[in-house]
Amino acid sequence: MKARLLAIALSPALAHAEPTPAPPAAATLAIDPGEAAAIGERLRGQRIAVQPGAIRIDDAGGDGRPWIGMVARRARELWLVGDGFALRLTGPLARARLAGPGYAIWVTGAITGDAIAAHRLGVLRRPRAD
Repeated sequence: MKARLLAIALSPALAHAEPTPAPPAAATLAIDPGEAAAIGERLRGQRIAVQPGAIRIDDAGGDGRPWIGMVARRARELWLVGDGFALRLTGPLARARLAGPGYAIWVTGAITGDAIAAHRLGVLRRPRAD
């Protein structure tokens, strides 16, 4: 009886839950030809595709396609900014010591509103010294 009441109580909340958006299908990182080997080595064990001038991650640690972008600081928060999206990084992995502003990273995690609670992340490239 308790289980049935719990299911009835949760049903309205589940009906209004927003689906987690999937990362863009063409989530890639533009790379210079000389970077492909080093970035590929960082992605050992992940399912990737190296294309001329770009690298795509199709699966990261069994979590599926990650979000790929650059870390940016907005006020006191870190954001992942990519091609057509910006997500506020949250959770214990969202620390500048792991991947600070200017780093190119991949992230998997749950999305709520404009935030992603990082479950896994990896550095693809350190900030460029332009």
